[in-house]
Amino acid sequence: MAEPVPLERRLSASFDDPVNASQQVQARGHSMRQENAPAAKQKPTDPGCFSCCAAYPAPKQVDVLCIGAGIMSSTVGLMLQQLEPTWKIVMCERLHAVAEESSNGFNNAGTGHAGFMEPNYTPIIKGPDGTEKVKVEKVFHICQQFMNSRIYWEHLRKKEFLPDPSTFIHQTDHIALGIGEDQVKFIRGRYEAMKNHESGLFSTMEIATPDTPADLKKQQEWAPLITEGRAKDEKICMTRMKYGTDVDFGALTRAQVASFMKLGGDLRLYTEVKDVKKDTDGKWIVTTKSNATGRGITVYKTSFLYVGAGGWALLMMQKAGLKEVNGYMALPVTGDWAVCQNPDVVRKHKVKVYAPGAPGAPPMSMPHLDYRTIGGKEMLLFGPFGSITLKFLRYGSNLDALKALKHHNLCSTIGALSKNMSLAVMLMKDVFKSGRGKLNDIRHYFPEADPEDWTLIPAGVRAQIIKKGENGKGMLQFGTEVITNEEGTICGLLGASPGASTCVTIGLDTLEKCFKGKPQWSEWQKKLQEMIYTWSPNVAAGDMKKMDPGEIEKIYQTTGDTLKINKKD
Repeated sequence: MAEPVPLERRLSASFDDPVNASQQVQARGHSMRQENAPAAKQKPTDPGCFSCCAAYPAPKQVDVLCIGAGIMSSTVGLMLQQLEPTWKIVMCERLHAVAEESSNGFNNAGTGHAGFMEPNYTPIIKGPDGTEKVKVEKVFHICQQFMNSRIYWEHLRKKEFLPDPSTFIHQTDHIALGIGEDQVKFIRGRYEAMKNHESGLFSTMEIATPDTPADLKKQQEWAPLITEGRAKDEKICMTRMKYGTDVDFGALTRAQVASFMKLGGDLRLYTEVKDVKKDTDGKWIVTTKSNATGRGITVYKTSFLYVGAGGWALLMMQKAGLKEVNGYMALPVTGDWAVCQNPDVVRKHKVKVYAPGAPGAPPMSMPHLDYRTIGGKEMLLFGPFGSITLKFLRYGSNLDALKALKHHNLCSTIGALSKNMSLAVMLMKDVFKSGRGKLNDIRHYFPEADPEDWTLIPAGVRAQIIKKGENGKGMLQFGTEVITNEEGTICGLLGASPGASTCVTIGLDTLEKCFKGKPQWSEWQKKLQEMIYTWSPNVAAGDMKKMDPGEIEKIYQTTGDTLKINKKD
């Protein structure tokens, strides 16, 4: 009997997509060369016995070069290919396929972050008089950014640049859960602050408190796995948003790269960037190495360099000598997901549930019980259970963190780590947590979880930002930043969550920071507003033009119709 194929291999990127079509070619015969065929003629450019000492080839001139082939590069690359169809744009990926690192379905939360349920986006602050209130500014901005993503994906779908939306996005209720008196109080306050926000983005939010039989029945209908088997004296409170989504960012990335190539973009797999230098004319010289015959060295000269290399973005920008990243470091965090594929369990929990972490726990310690569709397979993911690593990418090097540590970021690194010992303690606890301990964590959400239904698989690596704060001391930042040089000729993305969900806003921010004021910008503005009609260069990055609640509801409906994600009651 054949050995069962491991879960992760079965659900990783398949080779039936256009990007990897070349991998399907089957060899025929016993040799690439026919018997008695004449020997191939030697060319003057062929490497000789001492090819390693030969001079590098002359640079190939390109308009744009993207490092990495994940959700960020695919978004920026496809935007640029639509804005400038005649530009030569090259995308270099060191792995065998696109979207195998941070954009892989198992390596990101995939929630389609709109802030509907994530407690760490709505912190409690104390006013001058000592009263507490829930701060909603961050969740408001994140929700606007995800709205931009919905609108852009709607545009791509109408242009047939994306396949059937069911291959990458699904409607999934987003539920914020509070367990116990303190958390119930927090969820109530969070609901009031978001529901009454003037933007109307959260006007359809519902709440089910522990106060009435009708609300308890709602809880059972919304999330039966959360309520079944729970002690009757344990109070819980839930809010629900029907406009929540589940996104397979790996599938979305592969679809965007396929359209990028159809429009003339050049994807180079198995191609690793080895060096980045600024030429005397201000352009960038990028040296790559591939698993090709000969030395596999290719040198590019580009006017614009986009570093969408996930955790390696910091290393690439340090290699480029970018002074704007001085003081920056990254804290790499990895871990494991607990995965359930039992269809009887999965069908009862087609929702995503987040709850606040323990008192004093860092923001990234918010575990969640998520319904996911990855590679077309429905499942539940819980976690992640954290772990410490020195790699900046899952398929990176154990020397990554040491390579990135420089004299200019040493003090900020020490300062940030000293102020976030709770995160280190949490990670170490997860590292040494037993199987019974991990099961208990799952049962805090899902009281009747059967250990036989759950399998642990590796998650990806998140490289959180460490930087100097306003007081000059080091700080750990849970978010993403777009870093550019003064000339706007190089741009890179640092950080993690909400990352992929705000990829469209990040793309807009990249174009605005790097091309605003250049000759093509005036024409680009018109095209960008056709792609994302909520965007305007006259408002803050990521924010939408001011709209009334009725317009917001219409956007939810129209994008939902196109992407097939409107909830069917």
